[in-house]
Amino acid sequence: MKNIFLILFDISGYTRFMQMHRDQVVHAEEIVVELLSSIISSAKAPMTLYEISGDSVSFYVDSDENPGSANEVWDQVNRVFSTFRKRAAELALESSLLRCKTCAQTPHLELKAVVHHCEAVFTRVHGFPKIAGPDVILAHRLLKNSIDAREYIIATSGFYLMTSMVVPRGARWQGENCDGFGEIGVLVCYPRPRFSPESTDAA
Repeated sequence: MKNIFLILFDISGYTRFMQMHRDQVVHAEEIVVELLSSIISSAKAPMTLYEISGDSVSFYVDSDENPGSANEVWDQVNRVFSTFRKRAAELALESSLLRCKTCAQTPHLELKAVVHHCEAVFTRVHGFPKIAGPDVILAHRLLKNSIDAREYIIATSGFYLMTSMVVPRGARWQGENCDGFGEIGVLVCYPRPRFSPESTDAA
């Protein structure tokens, strides 16, 4: 077991996007791959990629339980959102030049994330890394929630209390009922184009 920061990114609207473009499914998936690539390329060390699945990408960072490390994770998560939005806008602009209806729908693809500080077990299966444990299950279950928005960051109390940040403007604490875990307190944040912890105010 070791302590880590767990960061999960998931594209909102993926299923609907793929269903809408069944006749252009290869091209639709190419667009999703471009957006996933933007997430991966913008995540810098010490964030380590460990899983890509459908419309989601997962990373971890070894934790020294230092507020500075937690703040850096938060900074990186917000940079990923900015890069994702920029790439989605570029693809939409290309659609206006190429008259591609599939690319034109790219702005309907948005991003959500879960950031958690937890304990995890590291193993390998046929040479591939596997991260497991109750906290890992919890983080993934938080991607299915009651939040009425398509773009947001969920910071668990385990993560947020590790940071030295004030509550970002517009964020709110709420409880999420997770099967097998009961009610979990989370901070729901709505990133802005140039959002950063340094520019936040107390809620």
